[in-house]
Amino acid sequence: MGENLIDLFGEVDHALKVFDRMAQSVGPRLYSCCNCRNHVGLHDDIISKAFQGRTGRAFLFSHAMNIVVGPKEDRNLLTGLHTVADISCADCNEPLGWKYERAYESSQKYKEGKFIFEKAKIVKEEDW
Repeated sequence: MGENLIDLFGEVDHALKVFDRMAQSVGPRLYSCCNCRNHVGLHDDIISKAFQGRTGRAFLFSHAMNIVVGPKEDRNLLTGLHTVADISCADCNEPLGWKYERAYESSQKYKEGKFIFEKAKIVKEEDW
């Protein structure tokens, strides 16, 4: 019985090492600008895929990278008045969506500091 237990632990240890190597080789799942493929967001930072943008479906992200944030302006959106700033790709200047700077409705405060990426303006990197 002791040998069987040692064999089992050896197999589990090997499986964990293989899984760890696989996880490291995959890397982060990235979204990129549709125009120049500059990395702009991580899949793990998606809060919701149920948003509406100017061009259709949009994703709410907690963070963004390699973007330029434009001037703030008040905009009346589907969920009420917000202060937003348009965001664009830092490499090619492609408009990508906007950043929520301020929400005036208490039920919308969770959006503050978050980013909307229009689905039509970003692409998944092909690694995943």
